[in-house]
Amino acid sequence: EDKLLNIATNSVPVANAVLNRKGLKLIMVGGTVEADLAACVDADAVLAVQRMNIDHCFLGACAVSSELGLGGFNPADTLFKRVLLSRSQKVTALVTLDKLETRAPHVIGPLESLHELVVPHDTSSHLIAILAKAGTTVLIADKPPQTAVTGV
Repeated sequence: EDKLLNIATNSVPVANAVLNRKGLKLIMVGGTVEADLAACVDADAVLAVQRMNIDHCFLGACAVSSELGLGGFNPADTLFKRVLLSRSQKVTALVTLDKLETRAPHVIGPLESLHELVVPHDTSSHLIAILAKAGTTVLIADKPPQTAVTGV
């Protein structure tokens, strides 16, 4: 028997990527879309997530600090992510290099609330050690494949 993987997202781009994929059932976490986030993070979205049991959450992080934990710039997005942390069995945060060891005005949660933090392949070993010591498993993303560039 084929099992469907349920993908719940508040992100319009993620929903679009999942929409017609075989074996995936899309659950759209709705509300008013914030254009700068391309996602729903309002009270309706928060209420929807509060009613979910999430096995594995993949969380985009706006700011990650070994001392301050995860942070956000948009208050509604920060609250939404706080609720995700509270409803998820496992949380994997994904972060770009420019967001590491930065601070944001709003607190999402401590690094210990994450099961894994995925950092770019070119993150310094010193920074990886600092983040791991702060209380999470740090995974290093693979280097992106080289694409051939041809000129005319």
